[in-house]
Amino acid sequence: MLIKDDLQWKGDGGSLSNLGFWDLKLRAQIGRDLRTQYEETMDEPLPERLATLLERLEQQERGE
Repeated sequence: MLIKDDLQWKGDGGSLSNLGFWDLKLRAQIGRDLRTQYEETMDEPLPERLATLLERLEQQERGE
């Protein structure tokens, strides 16, 4: 969700002059956006190059 205008941030007991309210709303929105991006990324397969590198590192750890 994008911030459309200043009225979006005003709510019950909130105002633009109340910085604590502003910070909480902003942090909550950033958290939701980051969570969405993270979940979408976790559903994607690893690139072949990265998967190969991880396999080589695991082999080294096992002493192969």
